Amino acid sequence: MNGPAPIILILTLVVALAAGAFSGSDPGLESIYSRSVGSSFTWHQEGAPIDRVLAVVLDQEGLKRLASEQVILKEMLDDVKINFETHALVVAYMGAMPTGGYAIRITDVQAFRDQQGQPSRVAIRLAVASPSPGSFVTQALTYPVDTVAIPRSNWPAGVLEALAGGSLPIEASDQDGRDWGPVIVYASR
Repeated sequence: MNGPAPIILILTLVVALAAGAFSGSDPGLESIYSRSVGSSFTWHQEGAPIDRVLAVVLDQEGLKRLASEQVILKEMLDDVKINFETHALVVAYMGAMPTGGYAIRITDVQAFRDQQGQPSRVAIRLAVASPSPGSFVTQALTYPVDTVAIPRSNWPAGVLEALAGGSLPIEASDQDGRDWGPVIVYASR
């Protein structure tokens, strides 16, 4: 291969690599958990429910505290089997909903680092759904909840310790960017 072809190929590779480096990807962003739930989640309400609970649970004592503070969640949390030595638990509870047709799923958990490489915040993304106006739904109270046990090895160094110490902010938002916080960390005191 003689002539300008190798030079053009090399320049093309250099440009492609440079474009990837400046495409907006955040080197301080680390994915902890991700799952796809499809596009069927649509929120038809004004804001987030007032009695929602979003939590990161770091140990068995924290799980007991959450269950004692949220009596409705107690029965649901009794079914959660988790080894806190190897996992942390993320809980998203919508609260009591007046009918069927409501759903909540944890879709992403991400950690951000500052310029010095220290944990700076955690973001939880949710997919939420409510029935569209006029839809036929079950006429009974429902209690949508989602729990995800995430291996501790998925969490970047220092993040769980910062969460336990209360020094790391956590934000939560749905598929449309609506704020669903606050997120409470439950751990041994």
